[in-house]
Amino acid sequence: MMLCRSIRQVTKKKGVTMSMIKLQLVFFVIAATLVGGGLNSPFLESRDPWGTYVGKFYEVRAYSNGTTNYLGPYDTYGYRYQCVEWINRFYVQMMLHKNMRGSGDANQYYDKYESLGLNRYPNGGTEPPQPKDILCSNGGLHGHVAIVREVGSNYVKVIQQNWYNDYRDSSMTLSMTVSGGHYTVSGFNSSYPIQGWLRKPPIAVYDYVHHIEDNWPEFTRYGPSNYWYEYTFDPANSSNTIGVCRNHLWWTYSNGNTISNYGIWRPNLAYSGDYEIFVFVPANYATTQNAKYEIHHANGTTIVPVNQNNYYGIFVSLGQFRFNAGTSGYVLLADNTGEPVQSRMIAFDDIAFVYKGEGGPVEEARAEQSGVFTFEINNSLNLSSTKIKYGLPKSCDVSLKIYNIAG
Repeated sequence: MMLCRSIRQVTKKKGVTMSMIKLQLVFFVIAATLVGGGLNSPFLESRDPWGTYVGKFYEVRAYSNGTTNYLGPYDTYGYRYQCVEWINRFYVQMMLHKNMRGSGDANQYYDKYESLGLNRYPNGGTEPPQPKDILCSNGGLHGHVAIVREVGSNYVKVIQQNWYNDYRDSSMTLSMTVSGGHYTVSGFNSSYPIQGWLRKPPIAVYDYVHHIEDNWPEFTRYGPSNYWYEYTFDPANSSNTIGVCRNHLWWTYSNGNTISNYGIWRPNLAYSGDYEIFVFVPANYATTQNAKYEIHHANGTTIVPVNQNNYYGIFVSLGQFRFNAGTSGYVLLADNTGEPVQSRMIAFDDIAFVYKGEGGPVEEARAEQSGVFTFEINNSLNLSSTKIKYGLPKSCDVSLKIYNIAG
């Protein structure tokens, strides 16, 4: 625990990563008991080198652990790149969940579901797995966990870390049998049976969560370019920290009470109604104690101060506000923190708009990446067939649900 604090202090206050405590970390890794996933794969030969990109799901990337008995640096979400580091990171950065780092080996997750804040469903039960569920095994010495990315009538596909340690970890297929309303998923192999799956309770109506990353079109930077600084996570660099949302952020320095540089997140929202706003505070380049998020919503403007120095690679709620559909609402963050010039760093990362209800159509318009969902329905008075045309901001898998007037 003391080491965790020292990692946080260096990355937050110095604006660098873990290079200054590298010797401490090496000593700790040698002496530590294996936690947070352990050495969970039966494939002991070397695959892709450590830190190699193997795949992504909802823009959250998974990486190779190299040789599966390697224990990387203890970072924001656990040991890179163990299986539990991946599910911890995915659940924070995509699901807006708490950081589950330090919850033990993979074989403990299924039994700890209550303390993790998750729902649990047994393998062979009546509740089928769904995309974004955590598939759990207590096999081997330390177990294994993976994220469900696709469910078919007789299969489940998962994305994981530290199994094959190559491209196959992006989409491993497990067979599923359905009998009498019960769903049974085969193990990762004969030594790693599936206990069941964990699921985050719903946080949004229609499951509509609109993310805006700092390098996506809906975010715009203003002010002198020489006072904007960019950080891109290098997965193969053990001294970098992974605690930035989807590997990228912008930052600038505090500027007293004068606005010089600022950024705006302007979503194109599918529904009118109430939204809870979450801002991602990264593990580094976020030392201001007075980041003033200016929320322009349907009922006016609200300023919510956040002490970024108190948070570490996690989403923080700004509260719930009403927004109209479209692009009229936005969130602004500037460098006028009231702190001395260039004394603190202000980070600009992901913001998520979580739909809480009131108004909006029944169509579910959800893409992997934020953007505009457009559609056109034309049946030309032909009641036997209907054409639905839709547009998305990028190539991705699409789930289209059709409801009648009764819902």
